[in-house]
Amino acid sequence: MKKEKAAAVLGGIFATTLAVAVPVLALPNAQAPVRVAQAAAKAEASQVSAAPAAEFPVAARAMIDQYCTGCHNDRVRAASLVLTSDKIDIANVGANPDIWEKVVKKVGSGAMPRAGSPRPAPAVLKNFVGGLSTALDRVAAANPNPGRPVPHRLNRTEYTNAIRFSGAGFRWSRDAAGG
Repeated sequence: MKKEKAAAVLGGIFATTLAVAVPVLALPNAQAPVRVAQAAAKAEASQVSAAPAAEFPVAARAMIDQYCTGCHNDRVRAASLVLTSDKIDIANVGANPDIWEKVVKKVGSGAMPRAGSPRPAPAVLKNFVGGLSTALDRVAAANPNPGRPVPHRLNRTEYTNAIRFSGAGFRWSRDAAGG
């Protein structure tokens, strides 16, 4: 089912690219290749941004499969990271938030995909990072983790209460004052 949706999304992208590129190719001026590239970038950018929140995982998985799994697979394991669909699910970012945070950081900074390897349009990367960040924010809001309490030095009242509630029977005012 997921492969069919991904094929439908990608098929729509290529159809859009073709529909935009064919009329532009017929232009007689020298700007035609530039316009074709711009039209293709716009069509590719719409693949992630035009997808509703329910279809984001499908479009994102297609992008990850195309641009990321060449290096981040079971065999190569670049940076000890495997992004294949059988190992990690983008529809459930809450299962591996640390991995997806790393992906957001690397893709958002422009470090991934590496220089020299095929890259999607900047708008596609921006929309991918935005959608993934939104999904991570939703998971964090649903499951807050404030961390452990920070230790601090007890003041006199807190110390007295801690001793009193522990059952040691020590009272600051009488025992400490010697009276």
